[in-house]
Amino acid sequence: ERKTILIFFFLNPLIIHNIFIGANDAIPLFFLIASVVFLVLMKVNFATAFLAMATGTKLTTAAFVPLYFLYLFLVYYQKLNRAEMVFKQIALFGGTSLAIYLPFIVWDVGGLFNDLILHPFFQSGLDAPEIVGFLGIPQILANLGIISRLTDFPFYLIQLPLVTAFLFFAYYIFKKFPQVNFLCVMYVLFFMLVFSFSRIS
Repeated sequence: ERKTILIFFFLNPLIIHNIFIGANDAIPLFFLIASVVFLVLMKVNFATAFLAMATGTKLTTAAFVPLYFLYLFLVYYQKLNRAEMVFKQIALFGGTSLAIYLPFIVWDVGGLFNDLILHPFFQSGLDAPEIVGFLGIPQILANLGIISRLTDFPFYLIQLPLVTAFLFFAYYIFKKFPQVNFLCVMYVLFFMLVFSFSRIS
C-alpha cells in the first residue's frame, strides 16, 4: 500500500511539473530531514552529505549550513581534534556540493556564478530580482507601496548583522542544550529570520 501511494505521488503530473520548474520543496525537505535523522543516529558523514544534497537541490536550505557546522563544532565533536573532524565534514559538504553543481559549472560557469551570487545580491534596477511573496519585510513594504518591487535596496545588509547576532545566540544555546531537537528549533528560527528580510519568501 505504501509503494502504491508513493508511485501515485511521484507520478502525479502536478508533482512532476513542480519538480522540473524547481517549485517543489518536498525533495530538499526530504534531504534535510534525512540529514537530521542521520545526525541523531550518529552517522555524521551521511548527515553532512544529505545536507549538501538539500542545498544542492534548492538553495533555500542553505540557511541551515552555518548552524549545522556550528552545532557539529560545539556539540558533536567534544574531542581534542574536533576542528580537524569538522574540517573533514566541511570538505565532505564541499565535495558533495561540487559533484551536484559540476554539470552546471561545465555547462556555463559564468551563468551559474551570476545566478547564485551576482543576481540575488549585487544586481540593481531592471536586473534586480523582483520582490515576490507576502511574508517578509520587503514583501510587506512592497504590498503597501512604500518601496518598488524592483528596488535595488540591498536587504542582505540588514540580514548580515541579524544573522551574525543569531549565530552568537545559537552558540550559547548549543553549549547549554546540546540535543539535536534544539538544533531543529534553531533551524526554524534561523530560517524565519533569514527569509523575513529576503526578496523572495
